[in-house]
Amino acid sequence: MATTRLVLLTYLESWDGSSLNLNLLLIPRASPLDPLDPAVPKSPSFAAANFKFDIFLQTNLGDLPQPGGTAFTTITSGPVSTAVPVFNALASQFPIDSNPPNVIIRPLGNSVQKHLPLSYQKAVNYAPGGSSLVFTDSTYACALKTPKSNATPPALPTQNPLIPWGKVIAIVLRNQSIARAAGLIRSISVPISPITLLKNGGFVYVTLNPTSDGASLISETGALNTYCSFIPQLTQAKDIFSPVLFPVSTASASQNYDNIFPEVEDYNDGWAKAVHCSQSQQISPFNDTPDGTRPRSELGIRLGWDDEQVTTWMNRQLDSTQAPLDVPLGVAGYRIDTRLTGSTTWHSLNSAAGELAVGNIDLGPFNGELDIETHPNQLDAQITGTFWLPIYFTAWTGRTLVNKDDIAVQLVGGPDPTLGLAVKGVVPDIQLLYGNSYDFRVRLMDHTGGGPTLTGSPIVPGPSPIATIPFQRWVPPQPLTINNPPPAQPDPTNVPKSVSLSRGLLEYPAVVCTGFPNAINALFADLPAAIAANRHPGLPDPDVTQVLITIEVQGLTQDPEATDGTFIPIVITTRNFPSDPSQPLIVPISWTDISDVSGLIEPTSGAILLPTSRLIRIVFNPVCQSKPSYFGAIDVQTGPRCFVTVRKEASNETNLFLPSLPSNTIRGLYMQPEAPVTIASQAAAQLAGTPNQGPTDNATQAAAALGLLNDGLTLRSMHGERVVFGCSASLRHTIGPDLASIRFDTPGELALKWIIAIELTLNRDWTWDGLAMDGIIVTNSNNTVVGQFSPNRNVSDDALNPPNRTQTQLIFFDAVDPKPANGIFPQELNLKYTVTYQFTGTPEADSPVILTLTLPVTTPPTQTPKIISAGIAMSSYQRDPGYTTTTARARALWIELESPVADPNDTYFARVLRYAPDPILATTGLSLPQVPDAPLAIDPEPIRVIRLGQVPDESGLSAMQELIPSDDPSGLFWQLPLPPGLTSDSPELFSFFTYELRVGHAKIWSTAQGRFGRPYQVTGVQHPAPTLLCDVLRTHTAISVSLPYAQPVLNGVSVQPTNPRSTLWVMLYAQAEQLDGQDSRNVLLARQVAVTFGKGNDKLQGTIARFATTAFTATSVQQALSAWGFNSGATLSVLGVEMLPQEAPPGDPLGANLGGQRILRTSPLTPVPHICD
Repeated sequence: MATTRLVLLTYLESWDGSSLNLNLLLIPRASPLDPLDPAVPKSPSFAAANFKFDIFLQTNLGDLPQPGGTAFTTITSGPVSTAVPVFNALASQFPIDSNPPNVIIRPLGNSVQKHLPLSYQKAVNYAPGGSSLVFTDSTYACALKTPKSNATPPALPTQNPLIPWGKVIAIVLRNQSIARAAGLIRSISVPISPITLLKNGGFVYVTLNPTSDGASLISETGALNTYCSFIPQLTQAKDIFSPVLFPVSTASASQNYDNIFPEVEDYNDGWAKAVHCSQSQQISPFNDTPDGTRPRSELGIRLGWDDEQVTTWMNRQLDSTQAPLDVPLGVAGYRIDTRLTGSTTWHSLNSAAGELAVGNIDLGPFNGELDIETHPNQLDAQITGTFWLPIYFTAWTGRTLVNKDDIAVQLVGGPDPTLGLAVKGVVPDIQLLYGNSYDFRVRLMDHTGGGPTLTGSPIVPGPSPIATIPFQRWVPPQPLTINNPPPAQPDPTNVPKSVSLSRGLLEYPAVVCTGFPNAINALFADLPAAIAANRHPGLPDPDVTQVLITIEVQGLTQDPEATDGTFIPIVITTRNFPSDPSQPLIVPISWTDISDVSGLIEPTSGAILLPTSRLIRIVFNPVCQSKPSYFGAIDVQTGPRCFVTVRKEASNETNLFLPSLPSNTIRGLYMQPEAPVTIASQAAAQLAGTPNQGPTDNATQAAAALGLLNDGLTLRSMHGERVVFGCSASLRHTIGPDLASIRFDTPGELALKWIIAIELTLNRDWTWDGLAMDGIIVTNSNNTVVGQFSPNRNVSDDALNPPNRTQTQLIFFDAVDPKPANGIFPQELNLKYTVTYQFTGTPEADSPVILTLTLPVTTPPTQTPKIISAGIAMSSYQRDPGYTTTTARARALWIELESPVADPNDTYFARVLRYAPDPILATTGLSLPQVPDAPLAIDPEPIRVIRLGQVPDESGLSAMQELIPSDDPSGLFWQLPLPPGLTSDSPELFSFFTYELRVGHAKIWSTAQGRFGRPYQVTGVQHPAPTLLCDVLRTHTAISVSLPYAQPVLNGVSVQPTNPRSTLWVMLYAQAEQLDGQDSRNVLLARQVAVTFGKGNDKLQGTIARFATTAFTATSVQQALSAWGFNSGATLSVLGVEMLPQEAPPGDPLGANLGGQRILRTSPLTPVPHICD
């Protein structure tokens, strides 16, 4: 097969109703200045050839045209006068490679693929599965991110300085005017008769006439390649186009072109069928869906069309498996038109103009259109493999699409890319402005520059021949410029009085799209300053009309109300920029002392108001004025922030603490040691969900008393309240990093000492930071600093559930040892604490808080009583003048103690532990239960809480009876009062008592547990027995006297034996006047034993008491009176005596044997009544 020397391609241009207009593209495959057929001596060159062309028409649509046959017509196309000079000039301009190497046109393994953007999918209502060459997922994005197939790409081949004529001709074909001047493109108009010849379509091609120069190529197989175009149905005048050409070859009969003809049918009008466009709304141009970002710069309107078809066409040109089809793509490029939506006037974005010349050959002016080409890229920089078409084929930013945006290049410091270009793109006479809606369409251009004109319109329908898009601003305004920024570290002594703000700079092309007057010249004017500042040129954003001012205060680290780090927004306001974009906005600053920033009322104009004693961040966001259809989204109207951080100390910090009940400001807690942990108490704690605490552990008691929570030894705040703890060194403790919890080292740390809790409520919200480090200073009565603390920038979870951000509880713990020094008696403690404060500034402040607290004695007396003697104290002896009767004497038990009370504030106390009936009086064999000593009946006081102003109480004082002191100055003699509930007549007095004596605090305030000292126990204590009373009855025959026996009881029940053991005697007396007449005396007339005679009703639980009686006969009484010289009418009295039993009682215990038997009790002298005659 001979080497191809000439290729002829026939392109359809139009049908005017009678003539078929064609463009013939002639491509010499060797030097156009060499003979067309080297085998024919003196054969003319391509440039000088006098061509004669046969034009073939075929109306048979069943087969592709074959070589031969009869031509429809023949035309002559002589040499183009400029061709030889042009090619000679080109040969001089380019270093021509006269013997270029063979090139593999289609290497194996090539394919072209494309990602289908969302705009295309919507335009065609895309359904996946049609082609394996296109993707809608992340395949393309992953391909861009995936590491290259080779770690080190192969080196590029050495550049050949020589250029073959094929490349030169390819360059020439990019401007149809030069190509025509070189004779490569020739227009042919073929009259058709009859005009209905092609009503059903057909084929047309042009080839060499046998008499033409170069005709010898016809006979050489492969030397001349001819391609035809398919003609659509021609029933009316219209533009027609050749999207694909077919070979005129006998080999074509063996190929299947079924997939090609639909393309020819779809695109024979030369218009794209699926035009789509979009505007980047995110930073990533690959992302079609919102991702929370906005573009940094304006990329313009991105345009694409017929993505699947273009991919198919490009793949066909590179895929070696499709080479046998030999169907050249008739589409060389594309021309883009736009118009304002609603307008009928289209504007070409591919217009170009300039003076054409090749070398010294002037080809005249060019005023036409050039094209846009679509080219795939190999992502691994390889010459084979997978090639990817771009997502969009071009983007319009308001300039021409013919060449690079010359303004954009120059504004980044590059040279004008149009310099040296003879033909340049013409800036379209339509502006790209935000707020406008634009329509786009795409015209196909063939290799001859042919294709639909600007005035044409699509004929063959498609899913989206025209794409419409509202061009909106998606680029947010840039941050404002702070012209007078304060130091990054705020200086409270040098507070700025105002902030000067300038609009952020909007770069090209966005600023042009706003309609900024004379924007491009202004941008170039800004270029020197931009280079010096290492930024892109820009102009003050004309859309920014306001500044959004957010005043933020530094909050606490863990506070969820902080939206940016630790800062909390408290006020949002706005201020308007001057109408002149070049002028700054001055924002004055004023300050206010305020306890709670939630009450800050920000003015709507003028100076902004800031709270003092806080770290303030003033955030400035540019805000654009709303315009209909101008902005793509609301968030685009607000730009990124800039901010300044400032601080000023308050001038007035009075009312630092909230008023509270005085009783809550200072409290003293005194706790007993914890009870030992038992299995039962552990189980109860587990069931209660508090395994680390019990109801009586010191930490739980302290927490309950102070309104806190605890977990074991750790105290923390109740939910919703922020607490800051401080503590003196007198308690071993650990305070959490957030100061919201305090842990005491051991349980014993809280026991047997006064824990002083000072509680103040800081009348400042959580953002306030006016205290110096450890600015709360606590001193004690001795003016000794016991602790310093202050809130930090942290908050606990407890305080946030839910939070009360308006205040902070300050709780300070101190410990006071209540034990007196050696040799000093216990005294009430009068404490005084002073709370002072240090601020970060020097404001007017409150006076120090002075807190006083009086605490009771907690130390028991150390003295222990001891009895050394005891006795009965009696009231004075009283009788009537005639000595006939005496008054029962009051009797009490007295004791003598070893020493007087040592502490003047103390006294002696006693209590009954138990008692038992006198065994010689009670029933024999009485069983008495073993009763343990009852504990002292005082409040166990696991915790004692004393508040400010608390009135002293007498806690525990009633648990024992105070002994009654005697008048004896020695302080040794004391009366033991009857046990509570007993009187001098109580039968319980016929018992022995076990007593406990203690020294106790009586004249000072004491806790119950600290009131009494160590016990002294004494048994066998017997109070004076109840008084014996006689009942006397006198008759004419006798004087009868009855008396009750001693009646012992136990627990209120009589235990008197059936036969009482004691003995009752009655003494009968007569009264005689002294010889001096000054007094009377009693003379014993008779005595006799009373005999048990009956039973009477007892007052004790209905039991029966026994009585004894005796009678003195009237005769015996008269005899006795006579014997002593008394008359019969002498006054008489009786006296009862009860003798204690004994084994061998004497015969006359009240007479001759007086003293031989113990007397239990005697009665008063009771008169014997007279009897009436």
